[in-house]
Amino acid sequence: MADDEGRLLTDRTDSTLDSENAAQEGFWNHVSANIKFEFEEDLYTNAFVACFEHPSYTGVNYYIPKLVPISLMLMVALVQIMATVGVYAYVRHTMRDERMSKLLTAADMFLGANSSMPIWLSESLCGSFETVELASGRYSSLAMSDGTLYQPTNEPSYYYMRMPSRTWQYKPFADMNSVLGDTLMIIHNGVFESPFTVSAYGSTLIVLTMMWLFTINVEIRRILHFLGMVISYYRRKNESFEGNAADLVYNPEEESFELVKISTLPFMIAVLIVTLRLAIAISLLITGCQMLFFTLSKFDLVLNSVALHFVLELDNMVYWSLSSSIKQAFIKAIYPPTYSRISCITPAVRRSFKTWQGLFTAILVIAISFLIRLWQCQVFTSYFYSVSSLCLFAGPVPAGQSNMVAAAPGFCESLLSAACMPRVSGPGSVHGPCVVTDQRFGHDASIRQYIDASLFSAAPSSSWTTWGKAPKTFYSSHMWERGYHQDLLRKQCVQMYRSHGKLDTRIVDPATKEEARGAPFLCDRSVIMKGVFEPTGFDIFKVRQHAEHSWAVDACQTRDSQSRMDSSQNTTIFQQQMHSHDALLESSGSQQKRTSHRARKKQTLIARTDKFLASFSE
Repeated sequence: MADDEGRLLTDRTDSTLDSENAAQEGFWNHVSANIKFEFEEDLYTNAFVACFEHPSYTGVNYYIPKLVPISLMLMVALVQIMATVGVYAYVRHTMRDERMSKLLTAADMFLGANSSMPIWLSESLCGSFETVELASGRYSSLAMSDGTLYQPTNEPSYYYMRMPSRTWQYKPFADMNSVLGDTLMIIHNGVFESPFTVSAYGSTLIVLTMMWLFTINVEIRRILHFLGMVISYYRRKNESFEGNAADLVYNPEEESFELVKISTLPFMIAVLIVTLRLAIAISLLITGCQMLFFTLSKFDLVLNSVALHFVLELDNMVYWSLSSSIKQAFIKAIYPPTYSRISCITPAVRRSFKTWQGLFTAILVIAISFLIRLWQCQVFTSYFYSVSSLCLFAGPVPAGQSNMVAAAPGFCESLLSAACMPRVSGPGSVHGPCVVTDQRFGHDASIRQYIDASLFSAAPSSSWTTWGKAPKTFYSSHMWERGYHQDLLRKQCVQMYRSHGKLDTRIVDPATKEEARGAPFLCDRSVIMKGVFEPTGFDIFKVRQHAEHSWAVDACQTRDSQSRMDSSQNTTIFQQQMHSHDALLESSGSQQKRTSHRARKKQTLIARTDKFLASFSE
């Protein structure tokens, strides 16, 4: 008995499941071939359904109820277009071109007019550096482990701090007030970093770009949905519904209106609506992605995303603010029309879309968002190379040394955390007037190291491109901030440091004669021009900092009396460096891209350097 009841229950369950499967199969077949359109509650729908009101009226009573909603729709669409154009102009001329104009101005002054950057331009590009001068007290002097003593004289000891954060650490909420600060903040952590960190700018940009793309995708799907319904019902314009020629018929039993066809006037308004909405959606898509691309803080990313959504949803807000409750009830009373899909795709294939369409859209949106972030990193990396080359070489030079180039005042000192003192006595005096230390006012020194004494894990005489990492204590003590690009700049500053040089004061603004203290981070101008800028055709946006111009920075190295060799010795060292660069490129897989043109170019560079070193020795 129990077995029979179990079999009967199983048969009924199987029968129920079969019925349910058949019912679902019928539903999927129906919805894959037919779509139910829900009228949106916005100004565009308000203007469209106004064409169906009072079909028997004539004259003013016929046109006024239609002209007012259509005119209101056009006004709001015009505001949306104007807002989009305004955002695009702001992105192009302020967020992008203003940064580039500063860079081009500095390049024109340095490469074209053979002059250094004035202080206001240097601060705009490289950042603001504050000098802390110590004329007396325990923090004005420093004793090295070998007995060397650094002290002030009638001139004070000093060090530089990068403002406003006092460090080279980049946070997404900090206003760095410089082009270099902006670029480093963008590229500091690579394409993507953990979204749970404070500096998660990249992941925030990717997420908000995804949200913006999903929003535009929703808008475009609604527009195409509306267009499909309009085309389907416009084909019925010559038909009538039970002898009634009206497009919209009232059903008293359901207390609703039924759309049976669309005549010429509503169709023309619908085409206008589709054109306007598509133009606004596509323009906002492009402008919005550009705006997020050039937004340089997490907080501004959120604000700009909200602003873009505000422009897109303006028609909804105006509709709910201005339309009467009667008109809203009229739109709600229109029964959702059903129309057939215009497609040659079979229903079976369309049924598969219920699973794969969402997945494909998500993958596409995520891929586009990551590509935008990758493109942003590439663009701002190019900015970084261009700006940093000016910060390293376009600063003011000491008086009477116009044949030299120098870093911007405070640039290398703050990067290296260097303290500079005019009097140096003891065995370490050959290392020059500056030393890397974490000693600051109110903080005793726990790190003391000469700038030219292997700060990085490599021999000082080798090329800076082969140097490794700095000691871990430099970072753990928070004296230096971790970062590939910061270390790239530090290595070049070390190569520019001349231990036989002296501290000086330099005119940083020729107009006001403003002066700033400077350390001997210098290099011969002709070497830098030939090695860094001349190969690019003096195009500042093509400057890169890698092995192809590393010889120029290496040639800056004339630290002390032992490094002041004769021209033949310098030539030998340089040729060895060139061979080491070739070996480095070969080991990294770049040798296969080398051509005979590269060989001729290398020989040309060697000849130029021989000529320069010969003239230098003379």
